[in-house]
Amino acid sequence: MVDLDAPQRPFVHWALAGLAPGVLGLAAAAAPAGSTAGANDFGMTGYGGPCPPRGGSPHRYRMEVDALDQTLPVSRGFALASVASRLGSHVVARGQLVGLYR
Repeated sequence: MVDLDAPQRPFVHWALAGLAPGVLGLAAAAAPAGSTAGANDFGMTGYGGPCPPRGGSPHRYRMEVDALDQTLPVSRGFALASVASRLGSHVVARGQLVGLYR
């Protein structure tokens, strides 16, 4: 989950890797068993909720999921950009949702 309207750059709120193909949903801020949580831009590993400035315009939050033809090894606390750069031709399907939050 990335804030596309953060002041200086897209801001990572949550990154997960290794979700099993049968996972059909996510509990609030909970990583499914067997998945690996990445670093967020709050300087922590795991979920950090949206928090656009009070009174400002709504921010756009992009949630994206990629289906891959193989498992890419990652370690807890991985950087989203490092995984995104390795996806390349391994992506066989992609879903994306952008929501607004104020």
